Parts: sequence; structure tokens; C-alpha cells
Amino acid sequence: MLQTIGSQNRAIETRVEDERLNVIVCELSGVQRSILAKTLKNAGFNVFAAASAGEALALIRSGVGEILMTGLELPDSSGFELCWAVKADPDTAHVHTMVLSTHSDIGRLTNALDAGADDFLRKPLVEAEFHARMRAASRIVRLQQRLANEARRDALTGVANRRSFDSSLSRAMTEASQRGTPLSVCILDLDKFKLVNDTHGHTAGDAVLVEIARRARDFITNEEAFGRLGGEEFAFLLPGRTQDTARQRMDDFRQRVAATAVDIGTGTPLPVTASFGVATLYGDSDIEDAASLLNRADTALYEAKDRGRNRVCGG
Repeated sequence: MLQTIGSQNRAIETRVEDERLNVIVCELSGVQRSILAKTLKNAGFNVFAAASAGEALALIRSGVGEILMTGLELPDSSGFELCWAVKADPDTAHVHTMVLSTHSDIGRLTNALDAGADDFLRKPLVEAEFHARMRAASRIVRLQQRLANEARRDALTGVANRRSFDSSLSRAMTEASQRGTPLSVCILDLDKFKLVNDTHGHTAGDAVLVEIARRARDFITNEEAFGRLGGEEFAFLLPGRTQDTARQRMDDFRQRVAATAVDIGTGTPLPVTASFGVATLYGDSDIEDAASLLNRADTALYEAKDRGRNRVCGG
């Protein structure tokens, strides 16, 4: 299947990160799957084999695979239909799709590209062309990953931005509703932050925001999420937390914030405190959507401010 030009297998050179990209190889022939898998592994990729379109889609929908390499003839579908299914789903449309075929007519190429394929490779594969196309695919995937990450992150602090946090919250609410488990959210606001900017300058204010975000990233578990809503407001997403356990969790972080002053580059660390508003979705709660849950947390935050700041309220 692979016509060798030169004696060395060249590794993909376009790594943006140390992680290997994952390639799903979907081929009817087990022999061809094995040959492709070996070639891709030698080129520096992780490989997942699929014998049908259904297997390939299951892998992709589970979060495996940045590149799909598929033949046209499959037992349960066609390569065209597989590419279309991948590109038609917003959750999988980012996957780079490559169609393999022994056919060389322009009609097949056009059909593949119209179906959602990002590239078309003719069999038998020529090694030099194969590696060049994989390098190009890697560049595209890495660029898409970088842009997607930047679109989800707050530019200053590096934590999730408002849009990303809202998306995580909506998904978490759906899961909590389906499972019948509690979900809490907390909005925190840094106390008297305007005074920090007015007294020490915006560079000092930025240093405080960055440090609080760093402490939050170190504090949260893998199940939790943290993001910046805007200005000096941040938010925690706390799956599985009831009113009482969420308030206790946030009080632990409140103490962590207040316990250590922030280095703002002046030689004198700046004491910082924050106020927290918690809202919980559970049982017969009348909260209907993400906006309502955040509004409830925001109301609790105002209560914390009114009661003297540096405290956790709500639930």
C-alpha cells in the first residue's frame, strides 16, 4: 500500500506542544489499517483503529481524535457519509478529515471535499507526499487548537472567560438535572478593587487579578471550574455541592485569599479580601436556567458586600 521513497521515516516536525496528535484510521481492510497505523505511529502520532463508520464516530464523540483518516468503502456507510456526519455536528466539526481512495478521477475528489473532507489521498500512498500532507494537517490542527484555546481564555489571567464559563455552566446544569444531583455556583468579587487601581495603578490591579486566578486554579478540583466574568468578578462552578458544602468550600478559598498578601511589585505586599455569593440548584429549585442561577449568586454576593465584605453568603 505504501510506496517507499527514501529509506527513512520522517517524524512530523510541526509540534506546537509535546503531546502527540490522535489519528483515527477507519478502513475496511484490516491489513491496510495495520499498515497505516504503523506508518502513523512511526511519524509520531497516536493511532486508534476503526473498522466501520460507527466505530469511528463513537471514538470521535468520546473526545478521541483530532484527525480522521477514512477509506471510501466501509461496511456500514461510506467515507463521504462519515465525513459529512463529523462536520455536521458542531461538537466534532473541528476534526480534520482525510479521505483515502484508489480512485483518481476529479469527480471523486470533488465529492469528498463537498462531503466535508479536508484532504484527499490516493492509494497506494507515496511516502513523501503522505508525510507532507500529515505535516500540513498537523499545522492546521495545532492552529485550530490554539485559536480555540485563546477564544475560551481570559487574556489577562488565563482562566476561562465569560463565554467559556457560561458554556460549562449550561452543560453542568443539564447533567445535574439528568442525574438528580446538586450543582452550586459562586460569584466572587474582590473587595474595594477600584481603590487598588486608584492608589497603586492598573499594573498593580492586574497583578492582583492574576494572583487570585492562580490561587483559584491551584484550589479547584478536576470536577470544578473557575472563570473570569469581567472586571474583578470571578466565578466557581461546583458540581455535586449542596448549599452547605458549597458555602464551606468557598469559605476555605475566602480564607486562602485573605491569608496571604499579594506582591504588586512595590516591595510591600498588598492585603486582599473578597466577597462571595453562592447559589445552588437542587431538588424543587425554581431556578430554570443558567442566567437565573447566576442572578441568584449575584444577589447573594450583594448581601455579602452589604454585610461588611470578606464573607460568603447565599446558597
